[in-house]
Amino acid sequence: MLIGALPDLTETQSGKDLIAIGVQQGKAEGLVEGKSEGKRDSLLMILQVRFGGVPETIHESVMAIGSTEHLGELIQQALQIESISEFRLE
Repeated sequence: MLIGALPDLTETQSGKDLIAIGVQQGKAEGLVEGKSEGKRDSLLMILQVRFGGVPETIHESVMAIGSTEHLGELIQQALQIESISEFRLE
């Protein structure tokens, strides 16, 4: 059984270290998500401008992609195909 109150973690060195680690991880995840979001938006805009619209199934599939590398490959594909029917999400 513990006697007394536990110290506030924000005031201990261990607590400060853990918070700093969490902040750094959050920033890294935010950067990756921001890049993915930007590439998703770019891909959808390219498809919209080139082909006059984006079918809902393609839109939903693009929104579910998390890999910035895959999104980059799809952007390149979108710039090279002649019709939306040629677009492949693989």
